[in-house]
Amino acid sequence: MRQLGVGVGTGSLIDFRKGRIRYSMPLGVKFPVDFKKTVSAGRSCPRHVENEANCCTWGELSFNHDEALRDFIFALVEFRHDSQSVGRDGGLGASLGITLNGKVYCGAHGNAEEFRSAFCEGPGELQLSLPKSELVRLDPDRGILLAAIDELAQNMAMPVNGSRGST
Repeated sequence: MRQLGVGVGTGSLIDFRKGRIRYSMPLGVKFPVDFKKTVSAGRSCPRHVENEANCCTWGELSFNHDEALRDFIFALVEFRHDSQSVGRDGGLGASLGITLNGKVYCGAHGNAEEFRSAFCEGPGELQLSLPKSELVRLDPDRGILLAAIDELAQNMAMPVNGSRGST
């Protein structure tokens, strides 16, 4: 069987043009990793790395030909239960795939999919303004889960409502 290519989608800051993982909290990558070079050992097939939300967005564009998908946001929200993720960021990961005019929008530096709530203050590793002590209780505490969902929805309201066009 002939290998057609290698593709990886991951929660990371990706330089997809150069095939590099620039930074990734989930993978513990703090310095750029040349994915194409690392994976190319003895392979001549195409190798691609992309942010996971963008991969989901590409999937929607590829497999929904019946719908006129031109402008949409794909929200990928993950609730991680492993102790490393829970200890680091409360176990919540969110990223957004953005499609404009039928094309995945990556932004000037390839980071358009990265999400951090507008309600967060100052630097930090959390994506929501909820404290880590609350985020770690997302699963058993419905009130905290609803607060997280509400904050995600509030952040998405402006771009979603702004994309409706004129009537």
